[in-house]
Amino acid sequence: MIVGKSIITRYNNCHYRVDDVDWNQTPRSTFDRKGTQISYADYFQSQHGKKIFDLTQPILASRVKPKKNDPKGETYYLSLIPELCNQSGMTDEMRANFNLMRDLITFSRTSPNQRHASIMEFVYSVNNCAPAQELLAAWGASFENECLIDTGRLIPGPTLQLKTLSLKVAPADFTREVTSNKCFLPVTLKRWQIYCTGQDRDKADKFVINYKQVAPALGITFGPEPEYVIISNRTGRGMPSAADLRQAIKQSVKIDLIQFIVVVLPMARDDLYAAVKRQVLTDYSIPSQCILGKTLIQDKKVRSVMQKVALQINCKLGGALWALNIPLKEHIMFIGIDSHHDPSQKKKSVLALVASLDNECTQYYSRIVNQMAHQESADAIRPVFIQALGAFFEHNHHYPDRIVIFRDGVGDGQLEIVRSQEVAQLRTAANVTCQETPKFLFVVVQKRINERIFLCNRNQLDNPAPGTVVDHTITRRGLYDFFLVSQLIRQGTVGPSHYIVLEDSGENKPDLVQRFSYVTSYMYYNWPGSVRVPAMCQYAHKLAMLTGQHLDKDPLATMDRHLYYL
Repeated sequence: MIVGKSIITRYNNCHYRVDDVDWNQTPRSTFDRKGTQISYADYFQSQHGKKIFDLTQPILASRVKPKKNDPKGETYYLSLIPELCNQSGMTDEMRANFNLMRDLITFSRTSPNQRHASIMEFVYSVNNCAPAQELLAAWGASFENECLIDTGRLIPGPTLQLKTLSLKVAPADFTREVTSNKCFLPVTLKRWQIYCTGQDRDKADKFVINYKQVAPALGITFGPEPEYVIISNRTGRGMPSAADLRQAIKQSVKIDLIQFIVVVLPMARDDLYAAVKRQVLTDYSIPSQCILGKTLIQDKKVRSVMQKVALQINCKLGGALWALNIPLKEHIMFIGIDSHHDPSQKKKSVLALVASLDNECTQYYSRIVNQMAHQESADAIRPVFIQALGAFFEHNHHYPDRIVIFRDGVGDGQLEIVRSQEVAQLRTAANVTCQETPKFLFVVVQKRINERIFLCNRNQLDNPAPGTVVDHTITRRGLYDFFLVSQLIRQGTVGPSHYIVLEDSGENKPDLVQRFSYVTSYMYYNWPGSVRVPAMCQYAHKLAMLTGQHLDKDPLATMDRHLYYL
């Protein structure tokens, strides 16, 4: 059970992932060190001052990726002594411990009353501290003894349409309605493959059986049995590697015949997941679904998991789960823009643009733009935006009458840069490309904010209901902005999102802008309910993260009309 776990070695405070256990070696075994044979026990004693007491224990192996300056570029294994390792993170047993997780939640997810009490305690300590009062007085600032009490407004939920069911005022969580009714636009799964190891063949069979059980209720039909492909381990050591998985796909995939690929992963490893996504998206243009084998043996959860997987597969094939009803006769195009930055600053930043192609927000066009490392503003987004306008025209035979852009990932210090660069070039591109000048709305969405909104409910505080908007008193001076709570939180304190309107050439009423922001949060197909930001922003976030973390190059253009990144 240690394989796949993360560990830390205290002698050098480094983290590793255990990829294999070598039962043929012990601390007595020797290896070559600068031309001299030395045992593991003697090495750790001389190098780190660590004496190994159990000389019969096996050796743990951790796969190390090749360095860029390595001419051979070969993957090698690093040997670790179990006695000198400590498991890091939370184990599966800890996560399965209901009492432990419940106790953790009390510290990680504080209720509105608890958060309010901690804020008041901080304010009291500051107001009763003379040095702190002198410092605040020098700045001309002070703390009130109580939180600000004011009023807000509540926006009703939108009307959503499934195949045979209409939700007039959709709740913030409509999981039951989605999983018990047919999809708005189901797609038949005709030709598909399942890749698995020989040990996971029974789990692959369970996947097919459960998929066939849940799909009919969702209105999804399917063709013949899938083609099974066994992933062989060419090294004969431990689990199959990423190279084994790539070779299996390369030898078995039928580009013009296969509609979808399912991969049952033996363990949660980023290199295996990246190998699948990189190959099928950049080489073959085939959507895929990865699932852990251990998930398919949890009988109590497998049905609900397979319902979500079936819905995801339908979306990746170009289908739609539900549709949004906007009572406007004009053609509207919603766009979400977000970026991903590599924490190591070695890779380029990726900016993603996702645009809706219909008023129901069921069809999308997705593209990415590669930028310099940690560059947030998009100075080369104009060509991608024009391509999105062309896709909208191809889908509707008409250019959009109104363009609503939600831009995520922009801090306060970057607002003017975005206004002068992105807003200017996108507005100009829209005016030049479209036959008639469209109404143009550009809104920045900020999630990482300090403001919190509580609902006063008699003698206690609760989270405000989804759709709560505050557009006065706590807003910024000189900005056209508002705060919106769009998601439902059952534990902890809900965090509002901050919306800042940088451009509004259509002279939209604030109520309309707020409604656009709220109703589009219901269209994220990975969750049957409202999310914190408009769905287009969440799609752009998923696309940018997938490309930045796992793909070395852009996905093929034939995938632009599919939500393959869910």
